[in-house]
Order: sequence, then structure tokens, then C-alpha cells
Amino acid sequence: MVANGYDASAFPVNAWGLRELTLLAFYYHPDLDVARAQLAVAKAAIVTAGQRPNPGLQLFTDHHSIAVNQSPWTRGLSLDLPIVTAGKRAARIEQAELLAEVENINLANAAWLVRSRVRARLLDYYAARRELEFSEAEIGARSEAVSILDRRLEGGMVSAVELTNERIKLADARRGLERQRASVDEARTALAAAVGLPSEKFNQLALAYSALEQLADAADPKNVQRLALTNRLDIQRGLLNYAVAEADLKLEIAKQYPDFSISPGYLWDQGNNIWSLGIGLLLPILNRNQGPILEAKARRELAAQNFVLLQAKVVSETETSVVRLQRARTELSIAKNIRASAQQRYAQAEKRFGLGYADRLDKTSDALELLAAQRGEASALVGAARAQGLLEDALHRPLDSSAQLAIPTASRAASQLPTTQPAGQP
Repeated sequence: MVANGYDASAFPVNAWGLRELTLLAFYYHPDLDVARAQLAVAKAAIVTAGQRPNPGLQLFTDHHSIAVNQSPWTRGLSLDLPIVTAGKRAARIEQAELLAEVENINLANAAWLVRSRVRARLLDYYAARRELEFSEAEIGARSEAVSILDRRLEGGMVSAVELTNERIKLADARRGLERQRASVDEARTALAAAVGLPSEKFNQLALAYSALEQLADAADPKNVQRLALTNRLDIQRGLLNYAVAEADLKLEIAKQYPDFSISPGYLWDQGNNIWSLGIGLLLPILNRNQGPILEAKARRELAAQNFVLLQAKVVSETETSVVRLQRARTELSIAKNIRASAQQRYAQAEKRFGLGYADRLDKTSDALELLAAQRGEASALVGAARAQGLLEDALHRPLDSSAQLAIPTASRAASQLPTTQPAGQP
């Protein structure tokens, strides 16, 4: 957390918001451990690609059954020195380095997906909690309305139908409350899984929602599209995939030229010293690696076409997300106006009730109207926050630049693994 600019004096954390939960997930979630392990494999492949072939040594001894005035033994040795031609080793190193860059992008993408899931599950839990609060408030208001109507029925002031209708509404609200309590529990469990903590540990955290309630400023569609095409991780990965295909083509072209080996040797043959020098190579007579070269060219063309398709998909997804966010902002503005009007009417109802110009049932009805307007505003806010999250997913970055986070190179799980060294290394 400190590595991401978190104030060290703020510990222990008293309120876990989106930023804190994201950093917690970066530390605990196993998806990042898997991505780091894959990156380590790719980096090790660079070492493999750079290795030079080892020379070979052959020792031999012969015994002659017939030897006149000579030693019956023949002893010799030969070396096999492989020579890699046409820059194949450099092409393999280039390809391995590019594949490591792809895995580095995959690690960043895994981190973004972790952050995106944490945000979505935190928003789900926030929405479920708000709806639970509204359901409890509705039951309180409807219970009061039923009580008022019940007393009026005893006095013959209302019909039984009015009371029955209100009791049905109260029963529906109570059933909805129980369903909402289950939704809250499910949403909290899903949030704990997104962070990477067991529920019993996660339930000890006090959560904060201010980052969800504060929407970022409206974005310019042209600027958003530029950000998407220059910042999206899958765009960067698409470019790297093309570079990997290009390096693969270079390697296949280089394979047209065969490697060869030089084999110097010495032979002591019954008293004679014999020196030899051999050259071995595979003759490119029947084929010049045309098939693999054509396959590599086709893979490169496929990577190019996939990148063009990805660009079109990103542009479309970004434009859709911008429109969705603009519509959600408009709905939120309308919902705020409706809530403000309902709040004004409720304030007037309280004033009339205080002056004796309205009864308690009228005040309760206005309270239910205000509650419905507040619920609509909260729903619109959640919808706008979801739309903002979808736009951030289209950009692979937060709209608020101050909310960007670095990806830690190590995790708690990795630090607890036993430290072992390969044989022959210190």
C-alpha cells in the first residue's frame, strides 16, 4: 500500500474503500500470482533461447586380434562443434523477449480485471445495502399507515378494503426485506471473493463508499477514444502478438540455411597418429523450409487482421460506453429533481401537519412518496456508477487519474513459498 503512495501514518485503516480494497486484492488474490508465475516462465524462456548448443565429445577404443610387432589397440577421440547460422539464436532471443512482454501485459491485464471485479462487487454490495435501508424505512412507514387505518376502521372512518390493500403492501414489503437481506449477504460474500479473503476475515473490515458516490467529470468522446486506442492492454498485446509473429517469420526464414557442425578428431592407430577434420550438415535439397515459412507468413497476417478487428471493437465499445454514461447522468439528474420536489412536498406536509391542516396519514403518504423518490435517486446513482465502471473497463484505466495504481511484483502467497535453488546453483 505504501508503494502505491498510501500514507504510512494512516495505519491501521479504519475505512476500506475502493482504493484500499484494490490494494488488498493485489496482495491476496491468486489471479495475480498465476500471472506472475507465467511471466517468470516467459523470462526463463529468454535464457533458454540464448543458450548456445554444447559441443559433443566422442571417445572410442578398438582392439585388433591380429597385430604383428604392433600394439593391438586403437584409441581416438573426436569433438562435435555445432555452429548455428543465419542469426537463428538472435531470432529466438527476440521472440522469447517479445513473449515475455506479452506475459507482462497479461499481468497488467490480470491486475486490471482484479480491480474491475472489486469495483463491481463493491458497487453491488453498496446497492444492496442501500436497498435494504429503503426496505426497512418503507416497512416502518407502511406499518404506521396500517396502524392509522386500523384505528380509523374501528371508528368507521375508512372501509376494510383500504386497510386490506395497505396490509397487502406491508406484507409484500416484509417479504422483499427478507429477500434483500439475503442479497446483502450474497453481495458481501462475492466482494470478499473478489478481494481474495475468506468471508470471516473480510467481515471484520469497515467499508467506505465515497469513491462510488463521486462520479468523475464528463469525458470528451474524442479524447476517450484516443485513450482507449493508446492505453488498452489488449491493444498493446495485439501489437506484441504481431511482433511475435514477425519474429517467428524471421526464424523460419533463417532456417532455410542449415546449421552445421565441425568435428575435429585424433586417432592413435597401432602406433600411427591420425588427425581428422569433418564437417556435417543437413543438405537443403528436397525443401528449403517453404512450408513453415508460409505458415509463419499466414500467422503474421492473422495477427494483423486480429489487431484491425480489435481496434474496431475497442472503438465501438468505447463509443457505446460514453453514450451509456451520458444517458445515466441524465437519468440521475432527473431523479435528483424528482427527489428534490418530493422532499419539498414532504416539508410542506410536515408544516401543514404541525399547523393542523393535514392528518398523520397524509404525512405518511408524503413520506412514502419521498422514500420512493430517494430510492429512485439511489438507483440512478448506482446506474451511473455502473456506466462509469464500464467506460473505465473500455479504457483499462480509471477516469480519475489519481486513482491509478502500480502492480506489485510480489505477493503474500509468493513470499510464503519455500525458497529452493536449482541443482548446481548457489
